[in-house]
This record gives sequence, C-alpha cells and structure tokens, in this order.
Amino acid sequence: MDKAADGLSFSAPAEFDKLVRVSFNCWNQKDQIVDALRNDKVALVSGVSIDQADALMLRLADEFELKDELELQAGFASLKGHRSKLSKWFMTANQRRHYQCLPPHCEGNSFTNIQMAAFYCYENTTDGGETILLNVDHASPVWANLRERVQRGVLSGGSLTAGEIARVKMQYNLKLPEDVLRDGEEIIEEMATAIPNLKVVEVLSRPQKTYSKILGQELNAFWSSIENADVDSAREYEKFLRHKKLFKESESGFSLATPWMRVWSSGLKYSELFKSSLTYKLKAGELIVLNNQSWAHAVNNWSPESGVRKTAVALA
Repeated sequence: MDKAADGLSFSAPAEFDKLVRVSFNCWNQKDQIVDALRNDKVALVSGVSIDQADALMLRLADEFELKDELELQAGFASLKGHRSKLSKWFMTANQRRHYQCLPPHCEGNSFTNIQMAAFYCYENTTDGGETILLNVDHASPVWANLRERVQRGVLSGGSLTAGEIARVKMQYNLKLPEDVLRDGEEIIEEMATAIPNLKVVEVLSRPQKTYSKILGQELNAFWSSIENADVDSAREYEKFLRHKKLFKESESGFSLATPWMRVWSSGLKYSELFKSSLTYKLKAGELIVLNNQSWAHAVNNWSPESGVRKTAVALA
C-alpha cells in the first residue's frame, strides 16, 4: 500500500482501515466480506481458486439480492466482443493497447446500474498493473458539473408497440417512454434506427443518483459513461499516476490527456470527487470485492514484455 499523497490535486490520504483482508479458509469469510461492503470497505480475499471465487460470488450476490444481475452480466460477457467467459461468473478484462491505462470509474452506466464488482488474479508479473481504488464522495458539489454520456430516444410521431419497446431496450439500452430526450441535454451524435418514427441520440446529461442495495441508500456513482466523456478526468488520472510514480513512459510519449473519444471538459479535480484511495498489486489467487457504486476502480499501465497480467472480473 502506498501511504503517499494521492495526486497533485488529490490530497486525501490512503485509508488502510478501508481494506479488509480475508482468508478464504476462514469459516466466516462470507460474513466478513458482507460486513466490509455494508460498511463501505473493500475486501481482499487470499488463497482462492477461480472455482472458489465463483462460489463466493454467488453467495454474495444472494446476500445482496443480486443473483439476477450476476447471471445477466455473465450472460452478456461476450455479446459485444470485448470480453469472454473464463468461468461461470468471471470474464476477461477489457483488452488494452500497449501502455494504455484504465482511468478510475464505476463499471457500466446508469442503465446497467451494476452494484458489485470483483476482480480475480490469475497472474500479475508485469512492472505495473497495480489496482487503484478511489472512494467516491457522494455528497460533493462537483456532481452538478459532471455529465453522463447516455442515449435517448426521439419519437417523431405515433407510439411504439410492446415488441418495438422491447427491441429498443435490448438493442439501444433505452427504456421507453422514460428515456426520451429531456430539456437541457446536449446532443453530441444522432443515429437513425430501423424502427419507424424513432431516432436515437447520444447526449450529455446531468448524472442522477442511484440506489445501492449494499449500502441501502441513494448515491452518486462515477460511471464509465461519465468518466470516458471527460477530458479533465483523463488529465487528472495522469497527474495522479505521475505523482505516485506509477506511470510507465513509452518511447512515443503516450499521454492520457489526448482527448480521443472524450467530448467535453468538466473542470474536474480529484480532490472534489474522491475521499481516499487504496493502491494494491494483486497476486495470483487473490480476489478483491467492492461496491461498484461507491468505489471507482483503475489500473496503471506497464511496459510491454515486462510480464503477464491476467485478471478476471465478475459483475452484479
């Protein structure tokens, strides 16, 4: 664990009491993890096989009434082509390019509303690949300045049939009629659909609170769909990594600050969004479990050919 200050604009200290270490052989390991999550902590389980991790995830999902969500996320593992299943519940992490970093985010978006995440390590012998967890400040005023990249429907006349509504939900992640274009939302892209009278638009929308089954309260989640739209989020993460000496330089001068798919700047500062952090390099046979809505997860980069990092993720 790194006890240094966590970034040029992020001075909140690492809180070691937020990490609960659990041995899989302990008779009450499930109860220890449940208690950790209910107290907004992170559980690190050691001495676990992938089959044991599967069994534990099912027990945790049952405890938090997330079994349907666990099955749904595992079922979608290879649907979009960027993941494939490695076990009953765990799937591959997203593929990444050389030197690519993964900025902090809560997995998914307000539509998928993923509540719990777990990361299992098969191997991690690279010169980087640390897991970085940041505790979200749900009460911060910064949420008024953030925007989520979401899709909305625009109906040009008439109503949709029940079959068309189901098709739109599956194909475009839209719940109609709720997810129609709203006042004040900025359109950044439009697309036609095969459904008469329906157009789908991508917009920037003010984030809405979501209900956490784990904590039993409404809170703000720093969804992937918020993070990956924001140029300033990438800039802050690069500052964070460089300050902690976790950023691996490439010969081409790779920088996270390159906008790429990011479409706007919020003025975000990590000191306004996160309360504390944990940095840990997972080892083979370790499993880390967290509340996906109150903890953003991230990974630093590593040098090509420096080793192998194989991890798996389960979501519910």
